[in-house]
Amino acid sequence: MMISTVATTTNNRILLSSLMVGAPLGASLSGSYTFSEGELALLTTGVLVLNFPGNKQAEDSIDPCIAKGYARSPILGCYRLIKDAKLIQPEAKQRCAQDGGRLLLVNSAEESQEVLSLLGREGVDYVWIQGSRSSLSAPWLADDGTPLPYTGTIDNNNVPDSFKMAFYQRLYAYPALGQYYPLCEI
Repeated sequence: MMISTVATTTNNRILLSSLMVGAPLGASLSGSYTFSEGELALLTTGVLVLNFPGNKQAEDSIDPCIAKGYARSPILGCYRLIKDAKLIQPEAKQRCAQDGGRLLLVNSAEESQEVLSLLGREGVDYVWIQGSRSSLSAPWLADDGTPLPYTGTIDNNNVPDSFKMAFYQRLYAYPALGQYYPLCEI
């Protein structure tokens, strides 16, 4: 999208500069007008200004935290706590994906503490975050299949069918059918 926007803008600038310079040059070639050095310099400047606009940002480069209702945290990055409905884990993943995001991946003890602070500020007990496993003895994995970068102490870790990761004061293993709010990141 950004490439086509830039290409369209560039094409429009070229057309405008061609018309701006082409019309006077056409009159000059017919002999009805002769340009002075100052006028030629002004036309050249106009072409350069139109075709080399500087470092303007394209509209598509807007920060996704602002554009999609996400907030920026120096620790969590770009996140969004969706509190309109409690969802089961697969629905929570889909809800995050609707915004182009995913469930939050807790990467460190510092991030874990920041999630705890966020939940306290928001008055929320449980949220879904990234993390799943196929059995009690299987390792915890992120959505991309890599091992979780941080697990800390996982409560409820030995309870059968607790194969999805949630957060309640720390990391918790829960069944996928538990209903909690999604905590998303982009």
